[in-house]
Amino acid sequence: MLKLEEIDMKQVYAVKVSSKTAFQAMINYLEVYYARTKSDDVGNILGDLTSGLDPAVETDWEEAILKAQEAQSPYSNRLFLNSDVVLFYQKQYIDSSIDALLKENYNIHIIDCSEWKTEMDFHNNVAQILGFPSYYGKNLNAFNDCLSDMYPSESDIALVFLNFEILSGIDYEFSRHVLDIIQCQARSARIQGTHLCSLVQTNDKIATYRDLGTVNADWNSAEW
Repeated sequence: MLKLEEIDMKQVYAVKVSSKTAFQAMINYLEVYYARTKSDDVGNILGDLTSGLDPAVETDWEEAILKAQEAQSPYSNRLFLNSDVVLFYQKQYIDSSIDALLKENYNIHIIDCSEWKTEMDFHNNVAQILGFPSYYGKNLNAFNDCLSDMYPSESDIALVFLNFEILSGIDYEFSRHVLDIIQCQARSARIQGTHLCSLVQTNDKIATYRDLGTVNADWNSAEW
C-alpha cells in the first residue's frame, strides 16, 4: 500500500469519482485515512459519501483530507518549518500554539516584556525565568552562553515573549540580537537532540526581524 505522503492528491481529486470503481477507490482511500488519523473531518465526509450524497458536487472532502494529512505531522514541524523564531500578533493564536506545544511536551517559558523600561530589565527578568546562575553577566554574550547551557534537555524548549514591541522600542538592534542569538542556539541545540525555539508576540503589525541566525559556509576541520 502506498504511504499517504506518496499519494498524488491532485490525481486523486481529478478522479472526481467519475465511475463506480473510482468511487469505491475513493471510499477505500478515505477509510485508510480515517483508520490512521481518527480525523472527525474525514469521518464526517465518509459518512456523507456513503449515505448517498452526490460526491461530484461535494468539495469539502478535499479540505478534510488535507487537514488529515496535516494532522499526521507534529504541529511543531509545521510551525517552525522556516524559522525557529516565529512572530504572532493576536494573543489567541500564540495561546493556541502554546497549547499545541504543551501537548508535544515542550517546556514553555513565558517572558512578558510589558513592564520593561531598560535592557537591564530584560536581563533581570530572563535570568529569573530561565534560572540562569547567579554569575550571569547581564549582557548579550552572557545570555548566549547561558542559553547554550539549557541543552541538551529531556524536553524541547520554547521561549515565549509577550509584548515584544516594548523591548524593540527600548532598542531595536538589541531586541533583534536577542532573537538572532536564539535562532543560532536553536541550530546548535538540534544537533544535541533538543529543539529550542521562540514564539514572539508583538503588538506591532509590521514588525520585522531579518537575517536571524545567518551563517557562512565553514571549511571542514580535516583540511583547516
